[in-house]
Amino acid sequence: MLYLEQLEKILNHITSIGIYVVRRDTHEMLYFNERVRAVAPDVRIGSVCHELWAGTCSNCPLLSIGDQESHTAVSYNDPFGEMVDITATKMMWGEEIPAYIITVGPHTLTKREQELEWGRRRMLQALSCVYSMVIYVNLTRNSFFMVEYERFDTKQAPDEGNFDELIEIGAQTMHPDFREQFKNTFSRKRLLEQFAKGETNIYMEHRQLGDDGEYHWTMTRVVQVENPINNDVLEITLSHNIDREKQLEEKLKVQHEMERERIRYQTAVESTDEVMFEYDVAEDLFTAFEGIVQDGARRTQRMVLRGYLERIETLGIVHPDYFDQMRCKLSGRTLDDVEIRMKTPHTQEYRWFRVHGNMVYENNRPALVIGMLRDITHIKQLELERESLERICNFTVNQDYNLVAIIEVPTETYAIRFCSLGPIYHIPHAGAYPEQVARIAQLAVYPDDRGEFISQLDLPTLISHLEQSDEECRLYCRILSNDGAFRWKRVRFTYYEGDQTHILLTIQDVQEVREAKDRELVSNRIFATAFRDLYDQVFEADLITNEIHEIICDEDGIQRVPTGRTLQEVIDYRCEHLIHPDFRRQYMQEMDMDTIPERLANTASSYFEIQRKTTFTSDLYHWYSIQLQFLSESQDSYKIMLYMRDIDQTRREDERNKRALRDALVLARDANRAKTDFISRMSHDIRTPMNAIIGMTTIAAANLGNKAKISDCLQKIDVSAKFLLSLINDILDMSKIESGKVVIARREFNFHRMIHGISSVFGQQAAQKHLAFNVYLEENFPLTCMGDELRINQVLMNLLGNAVKFTPEGGRVSLRIERKKAKEHITLVRFEVEDTGIGISPEFQKRIFDPFEQESASSGRVFEGTGLGMTITQNLVLLMDGRISLESELGQGTRFIVELPLELGETAEPVAVGSESIGHLRVLIVDDDVITCEHTQTILLHMGLESVWVTSGEQALRELREARAKNQNYDVAFIDWKIPGMDGLEIARRMRELAGPETLAIIMSAYDWAQIETEARAAGVDHFISKPIFPESVHNALSRAMQDAPSAQEPDSFQFCGERILLVEDNEINMEIARTLLEMQGLTVDGACNGQEAVDKFQASELGYYRVILMDIRMPVMDGVTATQKIRALPRADAETVPIIAMTANAFQEDEEFAAQMGMNGYLIKPIDTKSLFKGLNQLLNQGLTQMYI
Repeated sequence: MLYLEQLEKILNHITSIGIYVVRRDTHEMLYFNERVRAVAPDVRIGSVCHELWAGTCSNCPLLSIGDQESHTAVSYNDPFGEMVDITATKMMWGEEIPAYIITVGPHTLTKREQELEWGRRRMLQALSCVYSMVIYVNLTRNSFFMVEYERFDTKQAPDEGNFDELIEIGAQTMHPDFREQFKNTFSRKRLLEQFAKGETNIYMEHRQLGDDGEYHWTMTRVVQVENPINNDVLEITLSHNIDREKQLEEKLKVQHEMERERIRYQTAVESTDEVMFEYDVAEDLFTAFEGIVQDGARRTQRMVLRGYLERIETLGIVHPDYFDQMRCKLSGRTLDDVEIRMKTPHTQEYRWFRVHGNMVYENNRPALVIGMLRDITHIKQLELERESLERICNFTVNQDYNLVAIIEVPTETYAIRFCSLGPIYHIPHAGAYPEQVARIAQLAVYPDDRGEFISQLDLPTLISHLEQSDEECRLYCRILSNDGAFRWKRVRFTYYEGDQTHILLTIQDVQEVREAKDRELVSNRIFATAFRDLYDQVFEADLITNEIHEIICDEDGIQRVPTGRTLQEVIDYRCEHLIHPDFRRQYMQEMDMDTIPERLANTASSYFEIQRKTTFTSDLYHWYSIQLQFLSESQDSYKIMLYMRDIDQTRREDERNKRALRDALVLARDANRAKTDFISRMSHDIRTPMNAIIGMTTIAAANLGNKAKISDCLQKIDVSAKFLLSLINDILDMSKIESGKVVIARREFNFHRMIHGISSVFGQQAAQKHLAFNVYLEENFPLTCMGDELRINQVLMNLLGNAVKFTPEGGRVSLRIERKKAKEHITLVRFEVEDTGIGISPEFQKRIFDPFEQESASSGRVFEGTGLGMTITQNLVLLMDGRISLESELGQGTRFIVELPLELGETAEPVAVGSESIGHLRVLIVDDDVITCEHTQTILLHMGLESVWVTSGEQALRELREARAKNQNYDVAFIDWKIPGMDGLEIARRMRELAGPETLAIIMSAYDWAQIETEARAAGVDHFISKPIFPESVHNALSRAMQDAPSAQEPDSFQFCGERILLVEDNEINMEIARTLLEMQGLTVDGACNGQEAVDKFQASELGYYRVILMDIRMPVMDGVTATQKIRALPRADAETVPIIAMTANAFQEDEEFAAQMGMNGYLIKPIDTKSLFKGLNQLLNQGLTQMYI
């Protein structure tokens, strides 16, 4: 007992190893040390060990100790550790009890186990580079742990644990069609059964849910791993996405179907004469000229078809599938040649023709198509045959076929369609089939396979096999390859396209498939397959020994082949001969052998990647990835793996994505610049109508006794206020439109009054620019209608404003309004705004309705506005259930067409004159514009007045003389002011000399009456009417004339003494306001509408002629700043001293400072404050100051 006590005392001091003693017969505990108690707190003397350690006794050494005195076993996932050594030794406990002393301690790997563990880690490391999921599984212990797992599914799997539970988790992500198959295939029980039968490679393709919510094709492969240590069954589960492979598989299926088709290639074709034709577009007349040979002589036959396109469907010449193409070609909608099927007079079957024709234009309209018809039926047949041949060739190449041949059964001959077998075969392209089979068998077939080859490919045997088989027959044999080695081939034969007189025979190399079945090591097989598919070259290198081996995967497995060079030599050679010159320096830095270990150590994944342009097999450089991965390290070795892969396509895709991002960034920046420009323009554009409002208010206040003047000012104030409101509302309108908050009103309004208001604004603007402006309103157009007057007015104001702005002097702007069609109580009203302006480029037409877009200012024009006008216009038209379109040509003009559905009121009644005496008036109309004459005559006719119109002053005077001679004098004459030759005032003057005061003279003009009133009164003019002409304005003019209304009063004079001011302003209303205010103060004003005109006028004037220049900043042609610089630079004495005052809507301090730097003497912010203006002018003109101080 003393001995046992001393032994127990010694054993208790060993705490790192579990030690316990059990009886040999019952395995009851006789002793255990503290290490055992720590692992199993419930242990007691007398406890039975296999009950205490239940479930972990599969590798217990007591099970196999037998007659041995001592036995050691290795246990995995043991209570004492993941991998432990358990040693049982026989002994006597005390003097009478046979027992075992058992020690449990950490397992110490043997050299063989170390090698196996290193191999296992290397294998798993390689697999993790290829597969998205790698799982190491112990089927015996129902356990696993994840080696690599890219979580592409929506379920979360643990990194280790129970394998059965893992299968259940995986099944939940499977497509329902594959769920049960997945569970049955990869259940632990099934895998153990399969491995027991010798199946070491289990494979399944299935669809699995990805994190994008879509099911993706995935392959899962289970490979048994050899376990030399114990009897536990081990396997590796591998998985990765195969969407791309499945797509290729579908493509191969289609190609396999194509293989069954028979190849017919016809090389002899017949040529036919070309048929010339002419097609008259206007007359729809088709004339064909065909050369024919008759009685040995060649002559031309002519065929004429009238109403060709109209009757194309009933003539039966063109195939119905090609009606539209023929229409497009003959109408000029397409300039390209078209290929169609049609009949000829000589045949009742459709043939292929290529239609080539050139369009002849007349007055910019398609007039005549001249061309030819060429019979290309034979070309089409050849194309079909060539496509069939290409499909077969592509199919064979993609399948890695060595031979494709067609056997003709009746003649027992063959014809080769594709062959990649080497010259050792010397196979003729065609010949006798039996002789060639026997020859190939003796020359190239492996002796053991020769007999089967001859018997199976015997023609009667082939036919017999095919008659018994529904699809195809196959034969596997070894055939001599081009490198002199015998390789396994698969010979397949089947009827070609179901034709039993022709057999399609193919030979395909299947050596790798056969070798795959014979490989002994699963890891090498997977490694070889993976790297062959993934990498172009793989190397193993040692940075210390400077050795490098190429990893080659072939039929013998994975081999380490010496390169015959050192690692540094390989790096230097590749740098000099393969790396693109632009990357050689950087490549040498990255491949520096001294720095590679440090860089590998600083990466979390023990590898890094280099991407460089490299060439291997051609002169073309491709992007290659060079991946360096740490392998192992010892005192005299530092091994790495180098993987090389062509990533040119991936880089191209990345570049495309980057370009797309850059383009998106450019678009965003452009949009931001457009909005910035908009904010800058808004300051100017809002102050422009404000200036008009304030100025007209000042003018009205100075003419309180002149009702006509006050009425005119109030009207312009109203128009400017609405225009200001529209500018302010532009942004709000866009916001409301985009958010869907714009509500289109539906209320009754006076349509004629709206159009008259619009015409009064743009008539004067057009006149100031010397433009002809006309409004054509359909006769008897209803006076009222139901709709949104504000929005319709906004649309027309936008379109007419642009038309006037972009039409040069001498051009024409018109607004035409007419009814198109009516449905129930809704009428489609068509508005056409047409001008002869600068036109719109085709490029800008595509984006004219986009927000913040304006035409390019490359021509020198500065186009003002927010860039939202056309966008708002289009959106408003669409909101009113209308549509808008445009037609434009650069340098010719533009036409905008707006069609709106409106509910019209009753037809407008003719305007009554109001007195019987007036109802019999005879009226003479004098205007050089015929349309205006006819329009005015129609208005007078509806009023019950007789009228005659002429287009020149000479004709007018002649008509007056003739009327006077007949004693039928005219009572009223409507005379246009700006008639070429003899103007309206001269006509009125001569009319007075001829007819005296009997005939009332009414001047028609788009200009302000105040500008010509004095001269007109002196010439004998009685009254004035503004253009364009409306019934209401004619009626009012006649009423005033008959009542002899008083004319406007002359403005009062002010304190300046006629000093001459050069006023530079592009806005007509602003020019009028400023001119009037200045002249009311006694100043003399010359106007210029842009900076260039201001420079020209100043340069042409005498020294000191202009005392002050008032210069607007933002103007077309040349802005105010540029004009100031050019004036200051003129070589004349007053160029540097003449005061120049800036007028601008830019109210920022930096703008004022910039103006001073550019040579300006003052700075006035629009709208102009008159007190400030006159105070500043007084300082410059009367006080002798050189700078304004206000």
